[in-house]
Amino acid sequence: MNPSDSDEASEPPRALTPIACDIPLDILRVIFELSARSSSQMAWRLSLVSRLVNHWMDAVIYGVIWINSQRQAEKLAKTLQSKPKTCQRIKVLAIPYGVSHTTAATILPLCVNLEGLACWASKPLSIPSILTLSAMRRLSLNICGSDGLFIQPDFSARLFTSITHLELCDIERAWLQWHGFEHMQDLTHLSVYWHDRQKYPLSSLIPFVTRVFDACAKVRALVINGREFPEDTSTEGLRIFHDPRVIVMRDEVDPPMGFRYEWEAQWFAEPCIWDTANEIVALQETLQWDTLRCPEPDSDDVDET
Repeated sequence: MNPSDSDEASEPPRALTPIACDIPLDILRVIFELSARSSSQMAWRLSLVSRLVNHWMDAVIYGVIWINSQRQAEKLAKTLQSKPKTCQRIKVLAIPYGVSHTTAATILPLCVNLEGLACWASKPLSIPSILTLSAMRRLSLNICGSDGLFIQPDFSARLFTSITHLELCDIERAWLQWHGFEHMQDLTHLSVYWHDRQKYPLSSLIPFVTRVFDACAKVRALVINGREFPEDTSTEGLRIFHDPRVIVMRDEVDPPMGFRYEWEAQWFAEPCIWDTANEIVALQETLQWDTLRCPEPDSDDVDET
């Protein structure tokens, strides 16, 4: 983060020196903002061009925030409490492991315009303000608390009504018994984590997968992540679940920077896990269609002469 000293409205102060350029400022601003969103580091670089561009970049820098530590989380909480207009600019927020539940509960009520949230602090759904967020599109949660207990999410809460991408980061299997997915009618992508494959075969997920697809008609990809999976799992979802929308994917993201890259990539023009999932779905759809067109001959149909 790079908190700006100015917390005024979108119009730049008159004292800011215009850039020596023949392009109208409103068009120039669009160019800079589009460039800034091309990567997670570009906004920082462009903010050094001039005081005016720094003012424009403020909204972009605050637009996507990744908190690195408990100390930074506390600093952000103080900043947001003193600058309410800054809170309105935050569209995407990531609160990683290590940030206390108390600090997360201080920050989240201030961020009322969130469209994306990754909250891996302990028991995020016990923070009432999360459940009332209404503009949320992408959500990544660690449901389990430090005591190891799970709480069935209330999928009828306002938070989930507009969700399109949902990631459940817990390695436990409590979500296998969850119900209420029918409240997420905009859900298109779901990701879960599966471990100890030898003890718990992937086929044991079939009832869960069926329940999700029956409840959420728009789901295009259901990703099952696991570190124990073989390197090539590109068509395993189709083989086990007989549905091209199920993707079995080896989890190769190394925390914490790997998590950060994956999360920020979703909001910039960079490949992310959902892009990979869509490509695998397309591959499996092609394989399924080819199988339907050219089925294996039955033994009774083979001419043995």
